[in-house]
Amino acid sequence: MLVPALPADPPWDLDLVVLGFGCYVLTGAFMYASIGRGRPSYRLQVIFGTAASSLRPLRDAIHAKVLAQVASVFFAGGSVLLALGFLRPGPADLSFQLLGGGVLLAVGVLCLVFVDPYVSRVLRRVLRRHLRTHPFDFEGNIALARDIGDLFGVPTAPDDTLAVYVARLREALGIDEPPSRLFGRGGRRW
Repeated sequence: MLVPALPADPPWDLDLVVLGFGCYVLTGAFMYASIGRGRPSYRLQVIFGTAASSLRPLRDAIHAKVLAQVASVFFAGGSVLLALGFLRPGPADLSFQLLGGGVLLAVGVLCLVFVDPYVSRVLRRVLRRHLRTHPFDFEGNIALARDIGDLFGVPTAPDDTLAVYVARLREALGIDEPPSRLFGRGGRRW
């Protein structure tokens, strides 16, 4: 029985095909990481009409969106590499595949390292813009006010009153105190 001989080199560029599939693996990893980040508890708060006590649902939503965007970049890059690999013949080079795989892995790790600082920066920008156009009762939701203060680096001191802390928080956010809060509630402690 005769065994058909395989061509020495495939009719495509195996290096680019391997890197394209590597991009697809990273796409899957980032898409998997972007789904299901604390959403049921947020949905319960919406259903029962309770106020959010932290920025966690908003942070999780921004984090999931950023990871999905990174995944879409890897998907597009993988598609381009696969298309080029199948359209262009060339010999396979294992060292190129290993180097390319290492570069892809390094880029993926760098994306994971820089995603949290980027999410915090986006969260601060979105929150500052929202709070400048929509007044918020910081005094009525102390836990959320502290969470916002932590995000913006507003320090707390043991002898702070609520009014002093909220004034520092408003100053850090660059928002004015609403007219209804200019008088009263000055000495309340938290």
